[in-house]
Amino acid sequence: MFKNCLSISFFICLTALSGCCGEQCTKKRSDQPTATSYKQGFLVGSVHVDNQTFQDLNVSGSFHGQHIIVNEDAIISGAIEADDIKIKGNLTVNGSSILQNASIAKKTVINGVLNASNSTFTDVQASTIEIVFKNSTVNSIIIRKPSQSEEHKIQTVVLNHTTILGNITFEKAGGKVIVDNGTVIKGSIIGGTII
Repeated sequence: MFKNCLSISFFICLTALSGCCGEQCTKKRSDQPTATSYKQGFLVGSVHVDNQTFQDLNVSGSFHGQHIIVNEDAIISGAIEADDIKIKGNLTVNGSSILQNASIAKKTVINGVLNASNSTFTDVQASTIEIVFKNSTVNSIIIRKPSQSEEHKIQTVVLNHTTILGNITFEKAGGKVIVDNGTVIKGSIIGGTII
């Protein structure tokens, strides 16, 4: 199904590259572009990437990395753990997220737990029971209604030394916001209360 593979420190499957398959993937060929020249990255499986720039990033599996730049959108269909990641478009994650020193320029959609520190976000929309921000700045947060299997649980936003410039909105009433250590909320809390 995928035509080509390239070894960096793992196998990356990319439809845009030409040339290698099978055992050839373990040898870097001189006619193949380096990771920093990828126009669009489509990565499959559990991958670890450091010091890379992508035009778009689409990962089918878990993603671990540091010093990453995505010039447009990133879609992660699995867990993400990243340090020093800059996404100039939207971020969509279908899995748990641990982000440090992240900068997301447009909308962030998380379907799972989010734990972010030293990061900046524009608008965050999360389908989750809990999200945590430490030493971060967020424009606004919307917590989507939980799935039927989790609707009996209390949805929680934990803020530690974080600034929320706009509103925190819970689509299902009864959400909790835990505020600690110098947090500032400039907007309103809709559908929830501070504890």
